[in-house]
Amino acid sequence: MADGLYAKALNKFREIKNEKDNGSGSELGEILLYLFMECDLNAPKILSKMELKTNKNDYVKGADGVFLHSYEKDGYKVFDLVIGEAKIENSISNAISDAIDSIQDHIKQEDFEVDLVNENIFKEKFTLEEAEELKKIIVPSNANAKDVATNKAFGIFIGYSLNVNIENVSFTQAIKIIEEEIEKNSNTIVNNLKKKINENNWNRYSFYVYILPFNNAKDDRKEIMKYILG
Repeated sequence: MADGLYAKALNKFREIKNEKDNGSGSELGEILLYLFMECDLNAPKILSKMELKTNKNDYVKGADGVFLHSYEKDGYKVFDLVIGEAKIENSISNAISDAIDSIQDHIKQEDFEVDLVNENIFKEKFTLEEAEELKKIIVPSNANAKDVATNKAFGIFIGYSLNVNIENVSFTQAIKIIEEEIEKNSNTIVNNLKKKINENNWNRYSFYVYILPFNNAKDDRKEIMKYILG
């Protein structure tokens, strides 16, 4: 059963892959974002990139999926509608810049939640009952429970090339150099996002950020996708 589902999923990826991209585009980023969001944050995906792209109104241009994250805070049951963005670039600064540009585009769509449920693009993924429950969560009405809160959020995956020189050093020294570079890169990403959050008054939104260094992001993502797709 699992093998059959895996093969079916791979065939779907072959169908939707941009042939001009030669496997170097966002597919790997989408997969990794999905894994981090569902396995680490426990935020299930409610809409995929393809479901968003094929919708006639094309909500959330460029988004790599929409996820739902729930948690308790200050006596409220909070539901974060998380817009996913995956960026894999050789340059860490380019990856950060691309992610911030996408966030700015999404935030301009203040009626996204209402438009999303009005278009009813959940109908092919969920039963009618499940779709109605999702609508109540995403766009709460006065009739809904007063201890429920909803919020727009962003789930960001950033992949980049780790530029370190570990030639002619010992194994333990190489580990230390890599760890220090990753910590520096992480601080760069966090500081850049914090700066943009403060500059644009994005404090009301939640941000979930995952980063992963590659030896060479542009080449590695091609090779990994080739391996996955067979």
